[in-house]
Amino acid sequence: MKETLQKSRYPCWLSPAQLHEAQALRDMGFRYCGDADEYCIGYLVGSCGYWKFYTCDGEIALDAICNGAFYSLCLEDNPAAIEEDDFLEKQLALMKKMLRAAQQEYSRPQGIQLTLF
Repeated sequence: MKETLQKSRYPCWLSPAQLHEAQALRDMGFRYCGDADEYCIGYLVGSCGYWKFYTCDGEIALDAICNGAFYSLCLEDNPAAIEEDDFLEKQLALMKKMLRAAQQEYSRPQGIQLTLF
């Protein structure tokens, strides 16, 4: 799986561990938007490892940035985003949980195939 991540449409400057974490974000619905320098960054709402999370006033979205790679998740289509006051905090906690799981999964030893002959 680690080999396929590096051959996909992910930024080439991210480390293999960061690519694995980026895949976890994509699994949550984030999309890669490009270099963070090309976007207006909102205010910092949290971080996890090398990832920093941002949001902007007037938007129901979360942005994740790692080493200049910009990922965004639009939450406007989710009815809970309008109804719940703490929706953004819940999404942020979920993102951190998913990234920590991806970090642990990546750092877990994969094992070695041994031959007897």
